[in-house]
Amino acid sequence: MRNNFLSLLVAILAVLLLTAGACAPELGRQSEALLQRDYLVMTDDELHGYYRRLGDQLVRETRAAREGGLMSRPGEQERLAQLRRRWNEVRAELAHRELELW
Repeated sequence: MRNNFLSLLVAILAVLLLTAGACAPELGRQSEALLQRDYLVMTDDELHGYYRRLGDQLVRETRAAREGGLMSRPGEQERLAQLRRRWNEVRAELAHRELELW
C-alpha cells in the first residue's frame, strides 16, 4: 500500500515538472513579445492595458519559475528581471503622464 502511494506521488510530481517545463517556452515567447513593444508611443489606454499585461505575465513567469524549478536557468532569471524592469518603467511613464494605476 505504501509502495503504491509513493509510486503515485512520484508520477504526479513527474507530470507537474514536465508540464511546467513544457509551458516555459510559451511563457518566454509571450514575455519577449511584450518586451519588444515600445510603450513610449502608446496612447494612455494602450499604456494601461500594457501595464496590466506586463503585471499578469510577471505573475505567470514567477509562478512557473517557482513551481517548475526554472529559476536555476539563467535565461529565466534574466527574462524575469527584464519584465520587472519594464513593468517599473511603464509604471514610471504612467506617473509621468499623470495617469492613475487602474
